[in-house]
Amino acid sequence: MTAELESNIPKLYIFRALYGALLMTPIIVLFWKQNGLSMFEVMVLQALFAISVIMLEVPSGYIADIYGRKNTLVAASMFATLGMGVYAIGQGFLEFLVAEIIWAIGVSLVSGADTAMFYDTLVELGEEDTYKERWGRSTSYYMITAAAAAILGGFIGEFNLRWTFYAQLPVIAAMIPVAYTLKEPKHHKDLGDEETKGLKAIVNEVARTKDLRLLILYGAFIYASLQTAFWLYQPYFKLTGLQVASFGLIFAGFNVVSAGASKYAHAIEDRLGMTLSLVSLMFFLTASLALMSSFVFIFAFGFVFLQQFVRGFSKPVISDYINKIVDSENRSTILSTQSLVGRLLQAALMPGIGLISDVYSVTQALSVLGVTVVVGGSVLLFLIARHEMIEI
Repeated sequence: MTAELESNIPKLYIFRALYGALLMTPIIVLFWKQNGLSMFEVMVLQALFAISVIMLEVPSGYIADIYGRKNTLVAASMFATLGMGVYAIGQGFLEFLVAEIIWAIGVSLVSGADTAMFYDTLVELGEEDTYKERWGRSTSYYMITAAAAAILGGFIGEFNLRWTFYAQLPVIAAMIPVAYTLKEPKHHKDLGDEETKGLKAIVNEVARTKDLRLLILYGAFIYASLQTAFWLYQPYFKLTGLQVASFGLIFAGFNVVSAGASKYAHAIEDRLGMTLSLVSLMFFLTASLALMSSFVFIFAFGFVFLQQFVRGFSKPVISDYINKIVDSENRSTILSTQSLVGRLLQAALMPGIGLISDVYSVTQALSVLGVTVVVGGSVLLFLIARHEMIEI
């Protein structure tokens, strides 16, 4: 029994590595456009995906509690494989929408279930004090495979964009036997109960704390802006004359910069302080969008590294500010609220930016997004300063 439980840890490492190995990430927008989608439809597709994940995340916790983490991860792997299969043969918006919804089900089922199984396994083994270290190792494997897959996907996409999805299928399908061989540990974390308590905690904590509301909203706004910009990268790179094969290398580089910014975020924040740290998020994001919209040449992808700094720097810094405000028992749930609000803002923002890209140009869409970041970010920073959290 102990040996079977011990095998869960390396198996979950493999499971998460396969889950992160998405070959199609650096070319998927080009694939959509090749199959007749406009940028408006691309953005609507992602907005609907974001909404689907929001709607599915809470019930997924109950499913994992009732049917077990192992069965949930097996089901998640099957849905992910089915979604990728639909993508591989899909040729239009409705087919891709079906694929996105199926994929969203898989993503939602994985969310929390893998973490809970990992933690419960360590508890059963009496090694829960190693959770942070081992989960960090799992995350590093996830990021390494994501970078490697992006590079490979770029090279495959240079020859045929659809081939990246065919190549993706066996990678995702390999999650199924890995999940099936997991050993179900006793439950020490009830995801369903956590979600129920979490919803109450969110309402109570956020309702009574204005500082918290403003920080959550600012962090969510930065997240939504970054996510919206992300889907403009590939058409912009194509416009600059980059070869598709180089997309994967560039996306891998983005992960390296983001990881570095995240690793050294608190050291940087110690030097800048809260005011400059929050302002810098809006400044660097706006500067990057302005440079991209103003200059179109083959090395213009370098401007995006500013956004990747923001991506890596924002989450640990804002979460640290939130941690100093909220009660300890509610921290994880409150922090997840930022992601939920961010997805809602993302869903509201993306279709408009996509429409501008279609009617005018990608560079014009980047300009409008930049103006949106300046206006929205400035208003939120003004409210934060007015509440005496920072000085501007």
